Amino acid sequence: MEDFALFGGSFNPIHKGHLNIIKYVLDHVDIEKVIVIPAFISPFKAENEGASSTDRLNMIHLSINDFFKDTSYINRIEVNTYELSKGTVSYTSETIRYVKEHYNIVGRVRFIIGSDLIQNLDAWHNQKYIRDNVHFILLSRDSSNNYSKKLSSLIQNGYEITQYSNPLFDASSTDVRDGIGDEVTESVRGYIKTHNLYQKSLKK
Repeated sequence: MEDFALFGGSFNPIHKGHLNIIKYVLDHVDIEKVIVIPAFISPFKAENEGASSTDRLNMIHLSINDFFKDTSYINRIEVNTYELSKGTVSYTSETIRYVKEHYNIVGRVRFIIGSDLIQNLDAWHNQKYIRDNVHFILLSRDSSNNYSKKLSSLIQNGYEITQYSNPLFDASSTDVRDGIGDEVTESVRGYIKTHNLYQKSLKK
């Protein structure tokens, strides 16, 4: 299969920040495709409130079709339901094993992360396997650089991480759930209203 990068998350819901990350990676990283893998339950979250797996998956497809009207992008994005189909807590190490087998990958798997995950990266489940089998694509989440020491330490200890100087994509799923509607695409905004998702209504 062509070269790709994985993009995982709860996507609860997917928003324009996520979509801009996908676009940035497709434009600036030497890959053919981004594979979006929504989690059933993140090991770092006690529960996934607000939207079912089916709703989150539907919103991902709606959002991609809304945002990437140019088929040259759409054809380079794949949504993989491996973690959703497991129906249990999602560990990145297990997903990487699946991806390597499913896509017949011999070397490292590229995996997109934000800088907010750097501090705890070596606490992920089966961290030795992660260290030896993943090439992290690191994107900034804010303007601070308070993770630089940790990043240097991870690289010195065998983690393969490439940092990119991306623009900041100011959006969060928490804000969307709290009622900020312009952070999602029009179809997703409509889907959230129609299905009465999340505790607060989106602003009109």
